[in-house]
Amino acid sequence: MYLQPLVTMAEEIRDRIFIRAEQLRSYAEELQKDVETANRELAETSARLNVLLVRKRQLDVMVRRAEAGSYSDKCSKSAEQLRWEFSLANDEWDKLDRAAEAIRVRRQGSVEALTAVRQEIAAVEQQGSLVNLVLKVLAGRGWLVAEGDEVNKQYLLERIIMVQEEERRRVARDIHDGPAQVMAGLVLRSEVCMRMLDQDPAKCRKEIRELGDTVREAIKEIRRIIYDLRPMSIDDLGLAPTIRRFMTAIEERSGIATKLVLSGGERRLPGYVEIGLFRVAQEALVNCEKHARAANIEVTLTFGRDSVKLVISDDGSGFDRHNIDSDKQFGLLGMNE
Repeated sequence: MYLQPLVTMAEEIRDRIFIRAEQLRSYAEELQKDVETANRELAETSARLNVLLVRKRQLDVMVRRAEAGSYSDKCSKSAEQLRWEFSLANDEWDKLDRAAEAIRVRRQGSVEALTAVRQEIAAVEQQGSLVNLVLKVLAGRGWLVAEGDEVNKQYLLERIIMVQEEERRRVARDIHDGPAQVMAGLVLRSEVCMRMLDQDPAKCRKEIRELGDTVREAIKEIRRIIYDLRPMSIDDLGLAPTIRRFMTAIEERSGIATKLVLSGGERRLPGYVEIGLFRVAQEALVNCEKHARAANIEVTLTFGRDSVKLVISDDGSGFDRHNIDSDKQFGLLGMNE
């Protein structure tokens, strides 16, 4: 009875999270359409600009020839008329060029908004997972929480909230220290490029190439942050390739040898099963990397007819799960759930 208000509140939060996630997905679809529309408009405008550029060059040559008397009066337009046509073409080109720049700015805004929305979707989904964990525990399904153990349940809820807030701080810190700093630098360097454009075009081109390299690094860092929130590859490729990718990353940064063994015929599983198993593997692998002092890690994924089995083993120091600090047992409970 004591926990019923908490259960009701958690269910209301879960429903609000679901509604928010659906709103964000709809907004993401709209932004994706905006980006695609801007790409089409930009392609059409660029094609018209190219045609006008050719026309301007032709008229410029014709003006010069007319001024030099290369055309006979009977066969050619006057230099004044050609200059007037050149002026019209130049005005139209300038107008289209401004329109193209406006489209590029609009597209960039949509791309940035889409990236932010996708990150928020991942964060909201993670919040939903945490709330579902709370509801499962409150229903008495947690192996560390005995039926009627109100104190333990309250402690677990506090730990979940603490972990959630720590994850938010981590993401905010990663974005602030990584992509946000890079983007601020890009703004300053782009302003430098604008000043150098007329004074030193060669140096400006070099700076722009370096800006491209910086942008690519920023995109890589943003993708890493997004992957830590929710690995997009699990939706596209499935569980085994995503685990393999994560193990490769651990191997590259720590030097620990990793091996993935598949048996029973790999197949796609329901989405919630795949993300649940991946989170178990992720937690266990990170623990191996940070605490086990292991030289080798092996992950075995066995697909049965109506079941799947995940085993993570290493040759590290190990621990007694019944004799560990209570502040460190949240990861074990999360894997169990």
